[in-house]
Amino acid sequence: MLTVRQAEVLQFIIAHQWANDNETPGLRRVGNAFGVGQGAIANIVSELEARGFVRRLAATGKRGLRPIQVIKPVPASTLNGEPLFAVPFHHAQPISIGLDK
Repeated sequence: MLTVRQAEVLQFIIAHQWANDNETPGLRRVGNAFGVGQGAIANIVSELEARGFVRRLAATGKRGLRPIQVIKPVPASTLNGEPLFAVPFHHAQPISIGLDK
């Protein structure tokens, strides 16, 4: 079970990646979004990694950033005991529900 803050950070990372062509947000950006420092976010990401939700990849680029790979998303809610996962609107596919005239 994740803490509320861990779940929020994981959801932020997922949302950022969906909105930015799978680009991982830096620790500073995540920290700014939550009003905390990079160290606090690094600890949360380490906890998420220890629990198997994310994996920190090898450093890339000139700045040596370590991208975060999401291994399993966190359920946003549940319905009848089954997890519901957040789906960004731009990835949603239209469905027909039989309301055609």
